[in-house]
Amino acid sequence: MLEYAFSLIIGIEFVKMVCKPTAGNVVEVLMFAVARFIIIDHSSIMTSLFGVVSIAILFATRKYLFMEVSELHEVIEITEPNVMGDVSEQTELTEN
Repeated sequence: MLEYAFSLIIGIEFVKMVCKPTAGNVVEVLMFAVARFIIIDHSSIMTSLFGVVSIAILFATRKYLFMEVSELHEVIEITEPNVMGDVSEQTELTEN
Protein backbone atom coordinates (compact mmCIF):
# COMPACT_ATOMS: atom_id res chain seq x y z
CA MET A 1 0.00 0.00 0.00
CA LEU A 2 2.77 2.43 0.93
CA GLU A 3 4.65 1.58 -2.28
CA TYR A 4 1.60 2.48 -4.38
CA ALA A 5 1.11 5.75 -2.50
CA PHE A 6 4.71 6.78 -3.12
CA SER A 7 4.45 5.77 -6.76
CA LEU A 8 1.35 7.97 -7.10
CA ILE A 9 3.09 10.92 -5.44
CA ILE A 10 6.15 10.55 -7.65
CA GLY A 11 3.91 10.32 -10.71
CA ILE A 12 2.13 13.54 -9.75
CA GLU A 13 5.43 15.30 -9.14
CA PHE A 14 6.72 14.01 -12.50
CA VAL A 15 3.69 15.46 -14.30
CA LYS A 16 4.26 18.74 -12.45
CA MET A 17 7.90 18.70 -13.55
CA VAL A 18 6.93 18.07 -17.19
CA CYS A 19 4.38 20.92 -17.13
CA LYS A 20 6.71 23.41 -15.43
CA PRO A 21 10.30 22.29 -16.07
CA THR A 22 12.32 24.15 -13.47
CA ALA A 23 15.38 23.05 -11.56
CA GLY A 24 13.42 23.13 -8.31
CA ASN A 25 10.84 20.69 -9.64
CA VAL A 26 13.55 18.31 -10.81
CA VAL A 27 15.16 18.33 -7.36
CA GLU A 28 11.78 17.68 -5.71
CA VAL A 29 11.13 14.67 -7.95
CA LEU A 30 14.59 13.31 -7.17
CA MET A 31 14.01 13.75 -3.43
CA PHE A 32 10.68 11.90 -3.59
CA ALA A 33 12.23 9.09 -5.62
CA VAL A 34 15.15 8.64 -3.22
CA ALA A 35 12.84 8.82 -0.18
CA ARG A 36 10.59 6.17 -1.74
CA PHE A 37 13.61 3.95 -2.38
CA ILE A 38 14.82 4.31 1.22
CA ILE A 39 11.41 3.56 2.75
CA ILE A 40 10.35 0.73 0.44
CA ASP A 41 13.67 -1.05 -0.09
CA HIS A 42 15.27 -2.40 3.08
CA SER A 43 18.30 -4.10 1.55
CA SER A 44 21.21 -2.90 3.70
CA ILE A 45 22.39 -0.18 6.04
CA MET A 46 24.85 1.16 3.45
CA THR A 47 22.08 1.58 0.88
CA SER A 48 20.00 3.51 3.39
CA LEU A 49 23.03 5.61 4.33
CA PHE A 50 23.71 6.47 0.69
CA GLY A 51 20.07 7.43 0.29
CA VAL A 52 20.14 9.73 3.32
CA VAL A 53 23.36 11.35 2.12
CA SER A 54 21.90 11.89 -1.35
CA ILE A 55 18.80 13.54 0.12
CA ALA A 56 21.03 15.78 2.24
CA ILE A 57 22.98 16.76 -0.90
CA LEU A 58 19.72 17.53 -2.73
CA PHE A 59 18.50 19.70 0.16
CA ALA A 60 21.83 21.56 0.27
CA THR A 61 21.73 22.06 -3.49
CA ARG A 62 18.22 23.47 -3.31
CA LYS A 63 19.06 25.78 -0.41
CA TYR A 64 22.45 27.14 -1.45
CA LEU A 65 22.61 26.92 -5.25
CA PHE A 66 19.16 28.06 -6.36
CA MET A 67 18.34 31.76 -6.49
CA GLU A 68 14.89 33.32 -6.36
CA VAL A 69 13.90 35.67 -9.17
CA SER A 70 14.01 38.71 -6.86
CA GLU A 71 17.54 37.82 -5.72
CA LEU A 72 18.61 37.39 -9.33
CA HIS A 73 17.26 40.85 -10.23
CA GLU A 74 19.20 42.35 -7.31
CA VAL A 75 22.43 40.74 -8.51
CA ILE A 76 21.86 42.02 -12.04
CA GLU A 77 21.10 45.55 -10.81
CA ILE A 78 24.26 45.61 -8.71
CA THR A 79 26.53 44.46 -11.53
CA GLU A 80 24.92 46.45 -14.37
CA PRO A 81 26.28 49.95 -13.52
CA ASN A 82 29.83 48.60 -13.19
CA VAL A 83 29.68 46.96 -16.59
CA MET A 84 28.31 50.09 -18.23
CA GLY A 85 30.94 52.25 -16.51
CA ASP A 86 33.72 50.04 -17.83
CA VAL A 87 32.35 50.25 -21.36
CA SER A 88 32.10 54.06 -21.26
CA GLU A 89 35.69 54.30 -20.02
CA GLN A 90 36.84 52.11 -22.89
CA THR A 91 35.03 54.24 -25.47
CA GLU A 92 36.57 57.42 -24.03
CA LEU A 93 40.03 55.89 -24.33
CA THR A 94 39.48 54.86 -27.94
CA GLU A 95 38.11 58.31 -28.90
CA ASN A 96 41.26 60.10 -27.65
